[in-house]
Amino acid sequence: MKRSEENYMNLAYEYSYSLKILNSITSQIMEDINITLGSISELIHVKENELNIDQIETSYQDLLTLKQQSMEIICSEHVDRQLIINMIASIVLIICEMINNLEQVKSVLKRMNMTKSDKVIISYELEYLDFLLTELIK
Repeated sequence: MKRSEENYMNLAYEYSYSLKILNSITSQIMEDINITLGSISELIHVKENELNIDQIETSYQDLLTLKQQSMEIICSEHVDRQLIINMIASIVLIICEMINNLEQVKSVLKRMNMTKSDKVIISYELEYLDFLLTELIK
């Protein structure tokens, strides 16, 4: 196989995989993530504690923006496949960053002084959010 054919095959595979990831980021999943973040945020702010999910919320907004931009490019007349691949790679990095931030929040939650009931509720919401994010990049 010639090098140009090999590059084309790699680009085609990466583009196909990028579209798969983009298609997994449905409006319903994004809404579920938004609702879960809101629920966690409400629980945290009511308790007035040191648990902070601002970075995760900021990353969520970045994810929404990149998804919207990616969809606009895909719907354009001339699709730049490499640009789509790069944008989806950025989306995956943001999602991975969100998952890493969730792990930090979980470890802080374990050390916090709050009722067991509150910890269980917040832990459940954090695990659900982790599940949703992980599903996006499977």
